[in-house]
Amino acid sequence: MKASIQISQNESHFPQIRDKLHAKSIELEFYGIDPKVQCIKQVELFFNRPTHLSLNLSIAETQYCHQQFINESHDIALALGFKPNATPTSSTLIILGLGAGYHVPALLNKLNYIDVIIIEQDQKLEALGRFNIDLETIENECKARGGNLKLINCKSYSDFLDSLASYSSNRSCGIFSDISLFRHYNCQLFDKIYESFKEWRNSFVSLWGFMEDEMMSLKHSSQNIKSLKNFKTSDFSFLESHKALIVGNGPSLDLIIDDINKFNGIVVSCGTSLPSLLRKNIVPHIHVEMERSKDGYYIKEDYLKSPLLKNTLLITLNTVYHKTLLAFENRLVFFKANDITTEIIKKEHAITPLYYSNPTVTNTAISALVSLGVKKFVLSGCDYGFVDEEMHHCKHSQYYNERDALSRCRFTGQHYVLGNQTERVLTTRIFNESRKAVESLIQINPDLSVENISNGALINGAIPTKELKQNSIPFSFSLFEKSLKKINNLNHINFTFKNNLYRCCEILNSHIKDLEKTRTLNELKSTLSNFINGLESNSNEREVMLVLSGSFKYIIFGVFNHTNHIPKDKKEDYFLNIKPILCAIVTKIKTEILSYCKDRS
Repeated sequence: MKASIQISQNESHFPQIRDKLHAKSIELEFYGIDPKVQCIKQVELFFNRPTHLSLNLSIAETQYCHQQFINESHDIALALGFKPNATPTSSTLIILGLGAGYHVPALLNKLNYIDVIIIEQDQKLEALGRFNIDLETIENECKARGGNLKLINCKSYSDFLDSLASYSSNRSCGIFSDISLFRHYNCQLFDKIYESFKEWRNSFVSLWGFMEDEMMSLKHSSQNIKSLKNFKTSDFSFLESHKALIVGNGPSLDLIIDDINKFNGIVVSCGTSLPSLLRKNIVPHIHVEMERSKDGYYIKEDYLKSPLLKNTLLITLNTVYHKTLLAFENRLVFFKANDITTEIIKKEHAITPLYYSNPTVTNTAISALVSLGVKKFVLSGCDYGFVDEEMHHCKHSQYYNERDALSRCRFTGQHYVLGNQTERVLTTRIFNESRKAVESLIQINPDLSVENISNGALINGAIPTKELKQNSIPFSFSLFEKSLKKINNLNHINFTFKNNLYRCCEILNSHIKDLEKTRTLNELKSTLSNFINGLESNSNEREVMLVLSGSFKYIIFGVFNHTNHIPKDKKEDYFLNIKPILCAIVTKIKTEILSYCKDRS
């Protein structure tokens, strides 16, 4: 049941409720009948079929410190009655609409909601809710439970996302481990938030990184030092008159692959689309790589070393495995934004980091070419989803070769998004974040012309098309020669990082002492949350934040997840058991960072 009222977003003004009679007149205007009865019935119906998302961190065999904590704490949680698929014993609650307000205390009486975030877009209804219920008492109750109450006035979907990001930054990313979403009434804004629930929740728990990944970045950047050069993107201004075909490895590449050799623009292969093209005797002008793991190299080694690529230009990031660079005579290395090495180098050299290069290789390709001056793009095989879970990549790719390690990969769609050539497609958390990064890049570069020939997710800002159109000016690789000679003559960039890593260890020493002082579960959660908040709010030590924050986000997310699904009377037992494990893991993080410093002596 829900109140069948539509609220206009432009008729809001902030009134004062004069008395009960005035309140009743507003209730009659919006509800028609007794709002208290409606609110209580709506809560009862909600708990019969709640709109709720839980995200459980998986157990995995790995040497990563944060995963070791998750594994060990998971075993403790299981022994204490952890039931990840059962109704949570505590959770976050987001309420879409304060309205008359009677549903708010009713919801809190039904479940141990800790963090309660109320979104209201109509000031008259906000005033009514404040008049009818005691929000201060509810706030105190939330704080007693270890959380807080936040009332946010939003006018747009972006307002909602920004406000939620601000709240979670101050509070904890752990609030996203369990969320109930209660829609009190319908309006355009609330319907958008409700329908996009899984999408925005997934965005808030994505792309955290972790300590070992940043150490790998430092290692690879050190090995790639001779290729780290501060070249001028203006040297490639000739690219503005050429069209680039970005070739992802999505299933719809099959629909266009036979036409690519006829295309007279710049052919750009991305990651695993390279083998797909080479098997069809298509040689790209540019190949793009961004995976930092050495597995990303060895899984394609035979293709990367193909003599067909002798003239192909490699575009990549400073973080990649060094053998990837050595496979190409011609290469451009960009400095990855939000990377520890880039942050360190930025303090001494006037470099331009490459933004929007994550989370997939097509993001790196498009962003790098935009920075080089390309204005016209065609996206092919950039599906960011799939119609059929069994057909998740191009059929010519390594994913469908039984002798290849990639053939063991499985892809499961998490939710649907609008399709480019079809009504809708399934997408994953990473694919969806990749699509959104492309949309953001297009939005901030309004002079781009982007055609999307892929049969995948709809990309806002790109023009859906079914025909691979030719470029007015044919492209030849010889156009690159002059610019590449300039880059090869540049001196490489040196950098040192030990002081930054020693600073990480100093901060960890202090944090271990703070953790040891905690006496309750809520104190432990607050200490972890304050630690992450302190890292992210210190703009002078971003390199320290990049090393540490991701690992600790996984840790605190695990704590929230476990304690949301164990009996209330076992939560403090969980705290007593995990506290020494957590202190040991933080000590191990510090030890591994120190070990890395010694290895580089």
